[in-house]
Amino acid sequence: METFSKREWLNKEDSPSTGSIVAFDGLIKEEDGTEYRSTFLQVADCFGKVKLHKSCYDTIEDFVDKMKRLRSVLNEFIEHLEK
Repeated sequence: METFSKREWLNKEDSPSTGSIVAFDGLIKEEDGTEYRSTFLQVADCFGKVKLHKSCYDTIEDFVDKMKRLRSVLNEFIEHLEK
């Protein structure tokens, strides 16, 4: 399985804010050597953090659908703000 791990600051370099996003999908090894798949999207700023993760009862397709719905609302909100 190929690991995907991306971390990015959301603010300009000279900003005093600490907004960031982390997207991860990969195998995590426990101390006892067992591995499990971890899939999540985390958005954070100075005041809080939101982490959306794939639950054990969700399929990857379920999680992808959740991300697509999130993207759709974000796109709509951006279009609204740009008007």
